[in-house]
Amino acid sequence: INWFLRKMISFASVTKVFSHSDETKGAYNLCNLSSKKNAIYKNWKLEEEFQAEGLDGKMHK
Repeated sequence: INWFLRKMISFASVTKVFSHSDETKGAYNLCNLSSKKNAIYKNWKLEEEFQAEGLDGKMHK
């Protein structure tokens, strides 16, 4: 990630919303809501690794 993009992300106001998944028992949903981009992660479980797109548009573990 270039320096400018990192700075833009750091200045963006991000609201994190955690909820229990309605689709998978024992799983959770997370929404990162920002003025730049929303990132929604569905049906992830604690202590299990998953891969998803971050606010910078790249895939992260």
